[in-house]
Amino acid sequence: ESEHLKIPITLIQKISPDTLAIDELRSEVGLNIMTKLFDNPLIKQHLPDKWNISFTTEFDKKACRDLFETIKTSTNALMYSGSTFHQFNHSFNPDKYFIDIEKGKERLSKKDSNVFPGGHYRLMMRRVARSSDARTLISTIIPPISFCDNSVNYLIPKNYNPDQLVFICSVFNSYVFDFIVRSKLNSNITIGLINQLPMPRLENTHRWYKPVIERGSKLICTTKEFTNLWEEVMKTTWSTKSEIGEEERNKLRAELDGIIAHIYGLTEEEFIYILGTFPIVAQAQKDAALLSYKALASQFKETGKQEEQLATLIQSGETNKIEFKSTLRVDVKTGKPEKFIEHSVLKTLAAFLNSDGGTLLIGVDDDKKILGLEGDFNSFSKPDKLDEFQKHFDNLISKSLGNRFQRYLNVEFPKQDDKIVCIVAIKEKSSEPVYIINEAGQESFYIRRQASTVELKLSEALTYIKEHWK
Repeated sequence: ESEHLKIPITLIQKISPDTLAIDELRSEVGLNIMTKLFDNPLIKQHLPDKWNISFTTEFDKKACRDLFETIKTSTNALMYSGSTFHQFNHSFNPDKYFIDIEKGKERLSKKDSNVFPGGHYRLMMRRVARSSDARTLISTIIPPISFCDNSVNYLIPKNYNPDQLVFICSVFNSYVFDFIVRSKLNSNITIGLINQLPMPRLENTHRWYKPVIERGSKLICTTKEFTNLWEEVMKTTWSTKSEIGEEERNKLRAELDGIIAHIYGLTEEEFIYILGTFPIVAQAQKDAALLSYKALASQFKETGKQEEQLATLIQSGETNKIEFKSTLRVDVKTGKPEKFIEHSVLKTLAAFLNSDGGTLLIGVDDDKKILGLEGDFNSFSKPDKLDEFQKHFDNLISKSLGNRFQRYLNVEFPKQDDKIVCIVAIKEKSSEPVYIINEAGQESFYIRRQASTVELKLSEALTYIKEHWK
């Protein structure tokens, strides 16, 4: 019995929900890896309030031969096949066939008269695949005004935004995701197989979301056809300077592999195990991915510490040095931004600065319930919600307290129960009195007294200041 692995039925149900069949697991390490990987939602699962994806195919190669053209013109577009592209590379092989754009649209309209999928940036993956090749899952993003045959699956362009498209492509081309594909592959990568693979649904509020899409964009957006995608995701102007050499590409890919291994929660031993299942890949490439993983370990460990710290703070409850606020600016009753909500946050921070420091948690109510920052995020119109939250917070501090007090504030955004909370930690009293300045230019002075924030009258404030600042 000691030589056998005990595989929980719940894991089998996650790995193979339709057939309850499972490939052979030969070690405890392999079992631990699969347990962690399949803690993530399957691609086919529709999650409310998350981005969801689905795949399909386009032209049947045999049925549409009458549309094929072999010379590029101003009125036709490339028809992508599995051999045309490689990982993060939309032009791996020379163009072979083209289709007249209007004729192609007309033929596709018989399937769906409302949508021309080729008018969007699309994620592609090869259907033909072998576990014995250097890499099994081959995926990239192709530019708009294009067609594809049924040797590829493509991501239907809906229910996600451009940066999510880059994130998905980055995960698909990682060693970890390729390992999952290999564990289930029989012959072709069918849509049914893809639907049963686990993938983290990170949002732009996740700490590691931006590092992934920045690296993925640099690998994908190598020609002018990707100008719009680059500028949408990177928020900078694309130019030929955005092109990178092979050495930089290898470095970015190694960094992506290290980040994604951490996102899946793998240990160093487990990542080494996965890299060992790619015998044809050059050892230098695998070593680079492992080095990247090791270099990032302390940062991911710090993320875990932040989450542990958050749980401890919430459990402690409100005290003279801990305060909870449901939101930064939105009234939870009306769902609208209100100045008095912002003022409540600012006076707490001023009180901590005028006392002996303290910690403010935004996104937690008085009953210790974690609300997260979703309410505040929804009040901003731009797509990068966390960035907008941070900018708004900094602006409030600047206008109402003063920029010189920013140095006392340590702001972090840990996650708990899949919800982001803002922690503002003030370790010590300010070196000078702190006043809140309202819209009319009037000053107010606050301190902490037990578990409350108290405004002092002028005479009280003068006495307090004299006693606490000399």
